[in-house]
Amino acid sequence: MKLLVKIITGMALTVLLSAAFCGVAEARWWGGWGVAPYPYPYPYPYYAPYDYYAPADYGELRTEIKPNKAEVWVDGKFFGYAKDFDGPINHLKLPVGMHEVQFKAPGYRTYNINVYIAPGRTADIEDKLVPLPAGPPPNPGEGSLEKNEHE
Repeated sequence: MKLLVKIITGMALTVLLSAAFCGVAEARWWGGWGVAPYPYPYPYPYYAPYDYYAPADYGELRTEIKPNKAEVWVDGKFFGYAKDFDGPINHLKLPVGMHEVQFKAPGYRTYNINVYIAPGRTADIEDKLVPLPAGPPPNPGEGSLEKNEHE
């Protein structure tokens, strides 16, 4: 009987230790034992990339702009391209407050918008830039209301 207890105890201990150090156990089961049951490269405790939050005095801006090659200008400063800030975790971190955001792309009208960045929140901008009309730009005098039609 003592031999059976020793065998069962030894097997249970072997399973527990191998699970703890080989990364096959769940975090809820292990609780706070300080072992890392997560696969490489995540540290213990595990924080997924989407669990990151901006500091309290900053917020984030996510840009879903088409075409995604549009330049992003915030308060008159160039920050990158729209595709750089459109992913699930790739957002533009900005200080809290009102910001003037411009999207510029060759062959498209410049898109201006004022955005309030709230602390620890993500503001979304989703839109399509309007293409410029084909051909040369119209003359400013043609078709104006100042022209007298009776002469």
